[in-house]
Amino acid sequence: VRSDGKIEMFVTKRDLTPEEKTDFRFGGEAIGFFKLSFENCKKFIEHYENFESKYVELLWEIPLTDFAKFVDLSVWSITQGPGCFEIDTQNDYEQALLIFRKYRDSF
Repeated sequence: VRSDGKIEMFVTKRDLTPEEKTDFRFGGEAIGFFKLSFENCKKFIEHYENFESKYVELLWEIPLTDFAKFVDLSVWSITQGPGCFEIDTQNDYEQALLIFRKYRDSF
């Protein structure tokens, strides 16, 4: 927060590496949740425990990316509305809020 009350932020994005582009059928950002089968959950826990000393201070994406090289993961696409919205702009937010207020009992 600057002295004039404005907030400054520095955001970086990066392209996928050549390795990421060839290792996976899809790439990009996740919205924060994944669904793994019971078997893959057990495998992921085992994978993490085997490399815990390497992973303990890393972001969660690193062990998941390493694990994804050994299991078949698929994208579950979520389309816009009526209950799911991507909000990147003030206009996106206002549109989502309008729908939420209109159909409040559905949420």
